[in-house]
Amino acid sequence: MKRIDLENGFVDENIRDSELLEFYRNGKFIGRFRLDRPEAIIELNIKDILNSENRYFVSAYQRGYRWTPQQVNELLDDIWSWDENAKYSLQPIVIKQLDDGRIELVDGQQRLTTLYIILSAAGWNQSKIGYDIDYETRKGTTGFLKSSLKDESESSKNIDWYHMHQAYKVAEKYFDVTSKEEWVKKLTNSEKGAFFVQYQILKEIDGRPVEQIFTGLNAGKIPLTNSELVKSLILREDNFKTETYQNEFVEIAEEWDRIERRLRESNFWAWLGQDVTNDNPHIDYILEIIADRINRDEKYELQRKSYQEFYSYNVIRRYLNDKKKLVDENNQNSKGYPVTDFWRMIKQCFMTFEDWYSDNESYHLTGYISITKNEKIDELYRDHLSSDTLNLKEYISRMDIDNLSYGDKGVQNTLLLFNVVTCIRTKSRFRFDDYVKVKYHVEHISPHSGFDDIKNKKERLDWIKAIRDSSLEKFNELFVASDFEGAEIISDDADKFESFYKKVIERTESEPWRQEEKLDQIGNLCLLDSKTNEEYGNKPFPLKVKKIVEVDKLQGSLDKNGEIEPRYLLPTTKNTFLKYYSGVNVNNLTWDESDAKAYRDEIACTLSDYFGWEEISDEK
Repeated sequence: MKRIDLENGFVDENIRDSELLEFYRNGKFIGRFRLDRPEAIIELNIKDILNSENRYFVSAYQRGYRWTPQQVNELLDDIWSWDENAKYSLQPIVIKQLDDGRIELVDGQQRLTTLYIILSAAGWNQSKIGYDIDYETRKGTTGFLKSSLKDESESSKNIDWYHMHQAYKVAEKYFDVTSKEEWVKKLTNSEKGAFFVQYQILKEIDGRPVEQIFTGLNAGKIPLTNSELVKSLILREDNFKTETYQNEFVEIAEEWDRIERRLRESNFWAWLGQDVTNDNPHIDYILEIIADRINRDEKYELQRKSYQEFYSYNVIRRYLNDKKKLVDENNQNSKGYPVTDFWRMIKQCFMTFEDWYSDNESYHLTGYISITKNEKIDELYRDHLSSDTLNLKEYISRMDIDNLSYGDKGVQNTLLLFNVVTCIRTKSRFRFDDYVKVKYHVEHISPHSGFDDIKNKKERLDWIKAIRDSSLEKFNELFVASDFEGAEIISDDADKFESFYKKVIERTESEPWRQEEKLDQIGNLCLLDSKTNEEYGNKPFPLKVKKIVEVDKLQGSLDKNGEIEPRYLLPTTKNTFLKYYSGVNVNNLTWDESDAKAYRDEIACTLSDYFGWEEISDEK
C-alpha cells in the first residue's frame, strides 16, 4: 500500500505500479482507492487543459466559489514572478469520470474557476480557454463565466457570482500594470509554466461517497463552514431516489441560494442583529437556529463547546442519520424522507423572518430588540414556535427617562427606541444597516461647555473660521466691524477670544440655562454619527443646524475630494434640530430650556402612548 500526500505537487514515479493507495492532506487521512490503470495519476500542463475541450462538473455538495481578492493576487504574482528552473505546481486536482463524458471535480474547482476568470480578464474568450465548468446547483453559472463576469448587476444575483466578479476585477486591475500576454506566456510555458497533478478516482475501496471525500480534501485549506458541510449532507444522490425527489433536489438547491441572497442583503442581515462585516455564508445562522431546535426537541443534549464551530453540522448529521434509520426500518423509502422534514424547518424559520421583516411594526420592534441585545431574534423565534401569538412590545422594558443622564447606557437605547417608534407611526423605514455600520454617539444639542472648553489656538482659530464661513447674516457684522483684529490675532489671545465668543453668543439670543444639570438630561441629547459630530463640534446652535441640513440634503457630507460620503441622519435627530417639537413661536438661533422640555415631553408621550406604559411623569 502506497501513501499519497496531496500537498506534494509532483508525481512520484513509484506510485504508478502500486495497486492500493491511501490519500492524505496535511497529515489527515482522506480515503483508500484502487487504481485500475497507470494513467490515473498524471502531470497535467495548463496548456493540455486549455486544449482539452473538457466539460468539468461541480456537484451540489461542493462549496461555492470563495477565492478572496488576496488569493487571486497571490496566484497572479506567483505566476508572474516564477523564475525557477522548474514548472510551477498549482496543487493537485482530483477527478471522477462520469458516464455522460463529463469530469466531476472532486477537488480543484476553486483553482480551475480562478484560472478561467483570470484568462477571461486577459482577453481570452470561451473558444480560446477551451474548457468549461458546469455547476449542478447554479445552472446559470457557466453562462455567467462566459459572458457576464464584468456585469456588476448580474453578479449580485448569487454569492458565487459576486465572488467571481470580484476575482475578475482583481485580475483586470492587475493587468492594467502587467502585460497580459507575458503573464499568459509564463502560465503556459512548456518548461517553466504551471501544471496540475491529476488524480483520477476509479474505485473507492473504503466505500465512502464522494461528498465525504470532498470534506476530507478540504482539510488544511479554506476552512469549511457549517453550511457547506450540511449542504454536502442533504444534497446527496441517495437522498433523492425517485423522480419526485429529484425535483425536490433542484428546489432545495435553488431555495438554498435564494435564502443566502436574501440574508446577504445588508439591511436584512443587520436587522437580524448580525455582524455586517461577516463574509461567511449567512445561511449558517439559520442552520444554527434549527440545530438548537433539533437538539432541544430530540433531547440530544449535545454541548456547543464540545463541537465548537461545527456544532450545527454535528447536530443535523445526527438528526438525519436517526430519521433515515427509522424510515428504512419502516420501509418508507418512497415518502417522508428526513431531508424533506429538515428542509421544511429551514424554510419555516426563514419565512417567519421574512414575514416579520415585511410587516412595518414587527420589522421595527424585532430590529430594535436584536440591535440592543435585549433578546436575540432566534430566541424570539423559539418563543414564536411555542406560542399562538407573540407580543413583541412585551420584550421592551419601560423607560424611566427622567432618571437618565448623559453617560448612562440607557440613554442611547431610549433615543433609538424613540426613532423606531417614530418610524412606526410615520410608516417610514428605519435603516438598521446604516445605524450599525458606523458608531453613533449620544451628543449634546446645546453645548455642554463654553469658550473655556476650546483650549488651544488651533481650536479657537477653527471655531472663528467656522463662524466666518457660515455666511449667516447675524454673524457677518462681527467680521466687518472696525474693531475686528483678524482671526489669527483673536485666536492667539485668550481674553480676546473670550470677548469674541460672548459677542457670538449674544447674537444667538441665548439665555443661560437656569439649571445647568439639565444640559445632561435627555431633553438636550440626541444620537449623531461620529463624523457628523466631529464636523459640527462645539459650535453655536445655528451652525449645528446648518450642518444637519447639509447632511440631510445630501444624505451624506462632502469629503476632501468633493465626493459625497454617505451618512444616515436619524429621523428624530433631524426633527430636533429643525425645532419640530418646539411649537410655533421659537427662536431658531438657539436651543434653550423650553425647547428641551418640549422635546423631552414628545419622547415621553410617544413611548407611553405606543407601549401603553403608565404616564411618564412630567419634569418638575
